[in-house]
Formats: sequence, C-alpha cells, structure tokens
Amino acid sequence: MENRLRHHTFKYFYSAADDRLHDFYIPALSASVQYVGNKVRHGRRIVNLNQGRITPSGVVFPYAQYGYGTAYLEQIRTVGRTDYNALQAQIQRRLKRTAKKPVKRAKRA
Repeated sequence: MENRLRHHTFKYFYSAADDRLHDFYIPALSASVQYVGNKVRHGRRIVNLNQGRITPSGVVFPYAQYGYGTAYLEQIRTVGRTDYNALQAQIQRRLKRTAKKPVKRAKRA
C-alpha cells in the first residue's frame, strides 16, 4: 500500500518566547539562634562609707563626728555581682539569580 501522506519539511523552525518572562530566583534561607550569658561573682564594687541616712531630724552622716562631714569615703569591696543574659537570633535570605537564556533559531532541513 502506498503512503499517500506527504511529509512537509520546513526550511526554518522559529521558537519564540514571551518578552514579559522574568528570570527566576532560588531563595536560600538560613537561621541561627544563640544564647549568650555572663555571670560575675565577687566583683569589685566601690562603696561610700559615709553615705547619709535620712532620719526624722535630717540627714545624718556616720563619719561626720570624726571630722569628715559630708565627705565621700570610698571603700573597695568584693561583693559585686552582675548577670548578663541574651538570646540572639539571625535570619538571612540569599537570592540566587539564574541566567536568562536567549531564544535561538534552529535550522531544519
């Protein structure tokens, strides 16, 4: 039986793309959480020994009777104490852009 269908061959084959197409992005997300803490015990602390105390009759300075009056009398003690606590969080987003490929024309025989 003879094949009666004709095969058409095209000299050029055109491929077209919409000009409104955009490059696509591949998002990469990374997240980290950290705890930061610091404790100090027996730290140095400056204390005023002649700190005034309020009474009904007025302010009384403990060392005024020794001739110091309202003077600031320092003493360094190792009773200092401090605490520091923090939670640090970081989220980072990176975008990887893909290259836009040009539309090619292919020849057909």
